[in-house]
Amino acid sequence: MNLSHINIPDLPHNGVSREHVVISSRSMWPDISWFLDSVNPGYPFYTICWRFELPDNSWSTDPQHFELLESFREVIWGMTKNGGWYGRTLKPASVVMYSPAFRSLFRWMVFNDLTSFGDLTPETLRSYLDELPFLISHGSAYFDADTETRECDELDEWNASDAEAYESELALHDDGDSATGGTALTDVADMPTASDDDVNEAEEAEEELACDKADDSATYHQVIARVTLFYLIYAQNHRLEERGFGVLKDVPFNGDKARKVLKTVTARTFNSTPPLPDEVALPLLGSAIAWVEHRAFDVMAVQEIFLSAVDRHLARGVQLERARLLARRELASYEFSKDPATGLPWRGPLEERIDTPPNSSSEGQGVAPSIATAMRYNLFRLRDAAMTILQYLVGIRPSEVCAIEAGMDEETGLPSCVLMKRSTSGLLELFYLRSLLSKGLDQPQANDWLIGCRPAGAKSLPLTVQCLSVLQRVFEPWRALGNRSEMLVGFRYGFGLPTKPEYVVSMTTWSLNDSFKFFMRNEVDLSALPDESVRGENLIRYRESKGAIVTPRQGRKTFAAFMLESRASLLPAVKDHFKHLNVATTERAYYPQEARMRNDVDSVAISDTIAFFTEAVKGKKIVGRMAPVIKQYFGSEDFTNAKSPAELDGRIRHVVISHDLRIFFNDHGKCLIAAKPSESRCRQETGTANWENVTPDYAVRSPGMCAGCGAFAADRSNRQFWERRLEQYTKAHEAAKGEGREHEYHVHLARAQQAAQVIKWFDGAEIER
Repeated sequence: MNLSHINIPDLPHNGVSREHVVISSRSMWPDISWFLDSVNPGYPFYTICWRFELPDNSWSTDPQHFELLESFREVIWGMTKNGGWYGRTLKPASVVMYSPAFRSLFRWMVFNDLTSFGDLTPETLRSYLDELPFLISHGSAYFDADTETRECDELDEWNASDAEAYESELALHDDGDSATGGTALTDVADMPTASDDDVNEAEEAEEELACDKADDSATYHQVIARVTLFYLIYAQNHRLEERGFGVLKDVPFNGDKARKVLKTVTARTFNSTPPLPDEVALPLLGSAIAWVEHRAFDVMAVQEIFLSAVDRHLARGVQLERARLLARRELASYEFSKDPATGLPWRGPLEERIDTPPNSSSEGQGVAPSIATAMRYNLFRLRDAAMTILQYLVGIRPSEVCAIEAGMDEETGLPSCVLMKRSTSGLLELFYLRSLLSKGLDQPQANDWLIGCRPAGAKSLPLTVQCLSVLQRVFEPWRALGNRSEMLVGFRYGFGLPTKPEYVVSMTTWSLNDSFKFFMRNEVDLSALPDESVRGENLIRYRESKGAIVTPRQGRKTFAAFMLESRASLLPAVKDHFKHLNVATTERAYYPQEARMRNDVDSVAISDTIAFFTEAVKGKKIVGRMAPVIKQYFGSEDFTNAKSPAELDGRIRHVVISHDLRIFFNDHGKCLIAAKPSESRCRQETGTANWENVTPDYAVRSPGMCAGCGAFAADRSNRQFWERRLEQYTKAHEAAKGEGREHEYHVHLARAQQAAQVIKWFDGAEIER
């Protein structure tokens, strides 16, 4: 197969040929990748790749998909020439934003045996909207694919270089075209007509969805691109008819305006966002903590040496550019501290060289950055690390992060956004973050978030407070230069350090999201992830995307999951810190955020429960006294005859929510007490087993008690716990036996024997009750 051009079959299609159509200075119509010329500095071209794998293991460029592929190309190219009914044309950067959307729709259509836009009836569009949240949040898992669908090499190569260019906040604050702001957002959020009334209504829609966009700009853009794509298809009907292809006969979504469609789909998609698997969260947080605890000192020291040297040379009458050069030279001898994990410096010496713009020929060629650009990189990665910790260990929203004000409290020696209070017992000092809450409010209001605590009189600071202290100190010189009051700031250009006030800009939720993505890709190694987590979660998409699918919003979901104890192994590195939080939750007066977190906690519990039952329908082995009940109920045709994963998800969700059939997840197994409360052993132990008590009694519950409980179930994700338990108690008993004290360890022997029985249970044997 020719991987440079698409082989166009010998089909008439009204005699229209695009074979000789010039797309750009680098591309012709038949090319597999279109390189669209750009007028934006730093972006020489934008890329659209037309070759990608489909759910049936074919490729989009295979002959049987010719009409569908050509139809998408007509729509995308047509929108750059004449927007028609849509009311405006799209610029190259806006067109590129639709690439993930059309690939997703292409795959969905092939999966559902739809070969033409003419097959997209109003009923089909409604089905697509119903399945869209599941499709976005589950990726290739929607198609029951064992591996993540592949893209062409050109796309992967462009994504890497494009990400480097996106490090420049210039693209995020320009009025020009970009993938996350400016013109591109207007193109997709507005109702696709040119009337003033519709434009005004689109602006109102923007205001209504502002909080949701702030929470997760990536998910928001996934939704709006996929919804608005249908309006673009309808707007290009004339081009499709000219080729003899099927067309979208009716105005999409029964003529509903985009704002109405977006409101419902966006909310459902946000609710489908899963918490991170432990195997992904641990490397992310491990890297973030390393930056704050081990590298922050060097980042701040290098910056202070540089700025002091600049001031010293300026005082001698040296010109600014020369002063900066001399200051950089002084940093060449700086020795970075050693990485505790390797015993070696965490980075090599700083080297002076001339910077080259992003996307130049030196990009990706192993050329060391200049000292100024290296300083900038370290500064921003330290910022990203601190923000990651705050979002994943506290659960605050990106919009609340951006609203943090800078300043120092001379009395406490802490940033002025950090408040200290004593617990009611006087034994703990509680630390609060003050920021602005905007979710659900007409106007943002000041609010406090508990971010950590310590024993009264202790000197050490909680990790989250350290993050704020680092951010206050490291960005102070740049806030002063730009006359900014926010804790977080960014720089306009893609390399070097700012020299003028206008080069220092505010951080937005958009730039925060993109900076997080950059940190994820460059500082977190997911290459060694297995295909599946110990809890049975699919890790392929995280590994193959190099973490590109991870979002800041998942920090809130991951934090909620931890607090629910459904991810008890999540954060061993900071377990003590979270134990403090769990104890302090009894002091409700100090937890104004508890009510705000409850919806996310419930969402996590429901999502995990649905995922567990979905695996049961697919035949995943479940053991325990609840296993036969689960197999009988969820093995019925009410669930097995679902036509798509999204339909199955909807049916199970209905059962779980209507019957409040949530599962309590633990390392040793799953508690389905809501299904059989009268058979709960922990409730029987305390004499409280009845239909009013549908939560476990944690005061008496233990793994041994659970194993024989009528409400207990387990799957392969729990096997590791019982294997560890068997090893632990067997070793203890054997050691005691060697000393002639085995009679003192009869409880250890009993627990080891029970663990061995549970393991046999996983292997197919019955367990003794």
